[in-house]
Order: sequence, then C-alpha cells, then structure tokens
Amino acid sequence: MLPTCQVDAIWIENLNSVLDDSKILTLANGDRITMASNCKLVFEPDNVDNASPATISRLGMVFMNASVLPWNPIVQSWLLKRPKQESEVFGSLFSKIFSDLVTFLKINTTPKMFIPEALYVRQATDVLMGLLPSRDTMAANPTGAATGMKTVEAPKQLSNAHLENMFLFALMWSVGSLLEHEDREKMQDFVKSHESGLSWPKTNFGENIFEYTVGPSGNWEHWSQHVEEYIFPQDSVPEFASILVPNVDNVRTNYLIQIIAKQEKGVLLIGEQGTAKTVMILKYLNEYNPDLQISKMVNFSSATTPNLFQRTIEGYVDKRMGTTYGPPRGRKMTIFIDDINMPQINEWGDQITNEIVRQLIEMKGFYSLDKPGEFMNILDVQFIAAMIHPGGGRNDIPNRLKRQFCVFNCALPSTASMDKIFSVIGSGYFSPARFSEDIVSLIPNLIPLTRTLWSATKVKMLPTPAKFH
Repeated sequence: MLPTCQVDAIWIENLNSVLDDSKILTLANGDRITMASNCKLVFEPDNVDNASPATISRLGMVFMNASVLPWNPIVQSWLLKRPKQESEVFGSLFSKIFSDLVTFLKINTTPKMFIPEALYVRQATDVLMGLLPSRDTMAANPTGAATGMKTVEAPKQLSNAHLENMFLFALMWSVGSLLEHEDREKMQDFVKSHESGLSWPKTNFGENIFEYTVGPSGNWEHWSQHVEEYIFPQDSVPEFASILVPNVDNVRTNYLIQIIAKQEKGVLLIGEQGTAKTVMILKYLNEYNPDLQISKMVNFSSATTPNLFQRTIEGYVDKRMGTTYGPPRGRKMTIFIDDINMPQINEWGDQITNEIVRQLIEMKGFYSLDKPGEFMNILDVQFIAAMIHPGGGRNDIPNRLKRQFCVFNCALPSTASMDKIFSVIGSGYFSPARFSEDIVSLIPNLIPLTRTLWSATKVKMLPTPAKFH
C-alpha cells in the first residue's frame, strides 16, 4: 500500500499497531484485522511535521534532499528520449548556464511563489517540448478544425542556433517565470554578462529579453509584432470583464498556455488583481472546437471542501466502461479552477481540498464516495488554474500540487501598456456617438490621472492579514 496523503497526528496514530511487529489493526468497535505477511506500507508524504515520536520510531525514513538529488538527473533522463542533435545541444547549454542562473536568482531576486529547483528544470523541458516540432500533430490542438489526429511528414531538422534560441526562451519562462519586472531586469543583466556568451535577444532601451520570442525562422522577434489591434464595438457595449485589449503581456501569456496545454499538461497563472488571469484563460478556452474539446469552470472559496469538489467533477463526466469515466461523447475536457489557493488550511497545516485535486491530476482519478474502495478512473481531463500571489494573509498551495503545473507569473502591465489598454476602452465607450465633446475630451487626461492615483494608493496601503485585498 502506498498512502501519499499528508500525515497528521489523528489518523496516523490509528496505524501504530499495524506498524508494530504484530501488524494488527484495531478498529473502534473492537474488531482486529491482521495485515497479510506479504503486505507492506510505504508512506510518501510531503513532510512528517505532525507525526508523533511513537509513529516515527516505528518507521524507516528515506529523506530526499534537493542537495543530494540535484537537477542534473532530471535533464539527463529527458535528453535520453530526444534525438542526438537535440540531446547534444541542450545538454551543453544546460551545463553552461543553468546552475549559475538558478544560484544568482536565489540570492538576488524574490520570486512571487516558492517552487523547488527540480520544478524549474521540469518546466524548462515542458516549454521546450511545446516549442519543438513534433512528428504527430494533434489537430488536438483543440482550437483547430475537427480533423482528429493526422500524421505529417517528419519535422525538418533545426539548426543549432535555432535550438539555442528555443533553449533561452525556455530558460526565461521556467527559471524566470515567477519574477516581476524589476527582477527580470536583474536576470537580463546577469545572463547578458555571463561567461557563456549565449545569443540572447538584442534589446532596445526600455525593453527586456522577456519581450522577445523565437520566430519560425529561429530568429528573435518582438512580441509587439504579434499584437492585433482591438476595435471597440460602436453598436453595443461589451461586458467589462470580458474585454481583453491585446498587448504584449496577454498575447505572450496566451502563447505560453497553448504550448503547455497542447501537451495535456497543467498551467497555473499567478498574479495580482487586474492582471487579467481569468480573462486570458477564458479567452483561450472559448477558442476550443466544441466537437473536440469542452471546458468547465470551478471557483474555489474558503468553503470548498474535498467532497464538494469531487461531486462537482463527478457531475462533469459520464461513465464509459466499468470504473472508467470521462467527458461526454468521447471528447476531452479542460477544467479551469479559479482561486485555487482559497480553500482553508486545517489545524495541521494541510490544504485538504487541494490534496484531492493533486490526487485527481496525479493518479487520474479518486476513490468513490458512494462505493468505498472503488477507484474511479477519470480520463481525458486536464486542468488550468489561476490564483493571486501568496503571502500577506493569502494561502499558498501545496508543493506537490505545484509540480502538476507549469507556473507563470502575470506581472502588471507597464505604464505604457496600462495607459494604452484603458485609453482604448475609455475612448471606445466615451465616443462622440454616445457623449458630448466636453466629456470625450476628458478621457486622455483621466486615464493617466487614475493610474497615478492607483499606483500611489498601492504603495501606501499595503495588504494585511485582516485586509488582504
């Protein structure tokens, strides 16, 4: 048996007699169950902070420290699955800069969320997998036409320079994915002066390397080249929460979601209020082809319990065969969990609602509430989530749940971007067709004034545990 849940001093104490040499479980009604001689218990918790000395003394302990098992084996195991050229190029690039960059960022920057070093390198390989051409392409890009799976010609061999630029892009959005603007500048200064001499983008004044992407030819392109103009409708007024004015930040985030989600892997967006996390995810989900892929949205709160979440998921899937369940009509489903960090943390420091979320993603199912002991296999379901930055009275999520996602920080738009976004919305709504010229003429001055007032308020009125908004 392999219990992977968190350990607390209540349920684990009931197993103390099982962990003795007698191997007998005593139930509350006095019945005794003897464990078979060929049955073993292996616990895989995140920590044993709440286990009593009586429990610890009955167990053997294997502690896996990041300093004992560094990132290198993770990279090496991934490179063994790649073609020879990719393996040689990426292996050399990882050895040149990865350790130095991670060490520099640990000392000199403050990521908006803590994740272990192993997750940085796993995210780097996930981003690379999304960038590299694949032999089998899914019109399983769920936003495409309903053509199913088609086999295309073998992808053309990319040049070493093209692969190097892909690696640098993956490095930005793995090791640097949780940084704010100021720390991104520090990272840029470090990598450009690093002895490895890699081909980072050549930036203009006021730009940074995070504003560049790798084009189809393998050269660096500024994200502004991929931003479309937003036209505010004159015959109707769209709901404010649904408006997404394209800019460098949301076009880039949408691309990152696409390259990860097409691999059927999870994406987690973190950021302060106003960074359009929810709007960007909903916009991505609305582009799905409903014949291939459907989406559902779940809002977490402090009242969300494991049972409530499990019942919600059970309501989204149909029975396929035996104990196997999946989305209706053989389609695939993406479930968007908003405010995933909101469930309460219990007295033992565990966020039990997110433990069952982790189990569902990790084990592709959970145990039935109606038929104890029956495991429900949930197929063709993937997750996208969003949450506010942890800290200041706001919960974080368990580390073992973080490893199921590629995590991207949505930084607040720059001053120029914010003025552009709200100028487009303000000028679109307060147009001469709706308002007098006196009101319309106020908008160009009202936008920067409001932004300046908001910035000053944000600096002076910091969040507290009592008022974390």
